[in-house]
Amino acid sequence: MKVLIGVDPHKASVAVAAVDEAAGEFVEGASFPQNRAGLQSLERWAKRFPERRPKRWRMPEVSG
Repeated sequence: MKVLIGVDPHKASVAVAAVDEAAGEFVEGASFPQNRAGLQSLERWAKRFPERRPKRWRMPEVSG
């Protein structure tokens, strides 16, 4: 299964969703604090998927 992870960054947190790319089905979502420990937790969360390292990440455009 190829996993696409969508990332929605906010000031205090990062929301993520894993989607089975081939089927287009939602697999799992999570939210992490926007700090070093939170981003390390996000990395551990992403490694739980069968592919271990999702090859594609998607982030929205950010305008200031």
